[in-house]
Amino acid sequence: MIGAVIILSTDSQKKVAADLATELKRSGFQTWDCENDLLPGDEWDLEIPNQITKASAAVVLIPAKSVTDWLLKDGLVRLSSLGKPTKRVVIGQSRVLSQQTIDEIATWLHSLD
Repeated sequence: MIGAVIILSTDSQKKVAADLATELKRSGFQTWDCENDLLPGDEWDLEIPNQITKASAAVVLIPAKSVTDWLLKDGLVRLSSLGKPTKRVVIGQSRVLSQQTIDEIATWLHSLD
């Protein structure tokens, strides 16, 4: 099984990220996302790049109306420069991931083993 999977999202997608982390954990993956793992007082601007470096792979949740979010752009650039396998998932207005999408993400992660 691959190592930790970081889930990056915008503030508006934090619940989607937390729900995805829960589903991936049920499938046996170790995950890290801001909503579940960033603690009060943590320096997010240091912790997120640190977790990107530690991660084996990443899932980036991109809101359809916010593809220019600077934090996501920074995360994607960092992931690319480190050669981390990255799956980009565009989130529609429903702000919910379908079970099919969750299954596709889990299948992709299993293929990285």
